[in-house]
Amino acid sequence: MSKLICQLYGFRNEIAKDPYDCFKKIHEIGFDQVQLDGMRGHSPQVIKDALDKAGLTVSSMHIKHQRFINDVDGIMEEGDLFQCKEVYLKYIEDEFQVEYGYKFTKYALMKAAKVLIEHGYEVGFHSPEYDFNTVVDGKKVMDYICEENQGIQIHPEPDTYWLGVAGVDPLAYCKQYAGRILTLHMKDIDTSKDLMDMHENLRECGKGNVDFRSLMKWGLENNVRSFAIEQDYSKIGMYESMKQSYEYLRKIEKELTAEAVR
Repeated sequence: MSKLICQLYGFRNEIAKDPYDCFKKIHEIGFDQVQLDGMRGHSPQVIKDALDKAGLTVSSMHIKHQRFINDVDGIMEEGDLFQCKEVYLKYIEDEFQVEYGYKFTKYALMKAAKVLIEHGYEVGFHSPEYDFNTVVDGKKVMDYICEENQGIQIHPEPDTYWLGVAGVDPLAYCKQYAGRILTLHMKDIDTSKDLMDMHENLRECGKGNVDFRSLMKWGLENNVRSFAIEQDYSKIGMYESMKQSYEYLRKIEKELTAEAVR
C-alpha cells in the first residue's frame, strides 16, 4: 500500500459542502487514506459514513489546540470512531503565541499525551513557520515542544512548505528526528517568490524547490509511516492540484520502492 495520504485541510470548503462527493473524488485520485482536519460543520458520524462509502480510512488526525487542554475524552471518542490512534496538535492558537503560552501549551500537551498514550495513542505536533522560528528556552518551538519529558515523546510533524518559509532545509531538519517522525507533510514552495505570500509561492509537488526524492528516500529508510500531501490553496482547482501532486510523488515512491528491492 502507498504511504501517500491526503491531508484534508485543502478540501475544507468541499467537505463543508458535500463530504460524500469530496471523499469519492479523493479516492478516485488514488488515495486510500486521509489525515482528518476537522469535521467542517458535520457530525463525526457523517464524516465516518462518507469516508466508509468512499473506501477511505483515517491514518491520523489534526486536532485543535484547545481540545488537548479541555477535551481529551472527546479526542479519544473520535479516535475510536475513526479507528485512528495518531493525533496531532495542528497549530498553537494566536493568543498562546507568546513565551508563557508556549510553555503552557507544552505543559498541557504533555498532560494530555500522558492520558492518550496510556490508551494506546501517539501524539504529535505540527508547526507552521510563525511558530517554528520562535525560540523558547533556547530552542525553536517545534524542538521545545517535542523534547522528551518524563519519558513522554511528542512526535514532530515537519511540513516541507513551512520549513521552506522558515529558511530551513527539510531533509536536514528531519534527520534530527530519525525514527520519531510518523507523518511528514508534503507541500512544495517556490523560494524565489515572496516567502510570506502563499498565494504566489505555494506550488503543487514537483513544481517548486523541495527535493522530494531525497526526502522520501530518507523517510522510507527511517520508518516514516505516511507522507501527507497538502495543498492549502490552489489556482487550478483543489482536485487538480492534489492529483498532480499525488501522481508526481507516487511515481517517486514506486521508483524508490523498486530500487530498494533490487
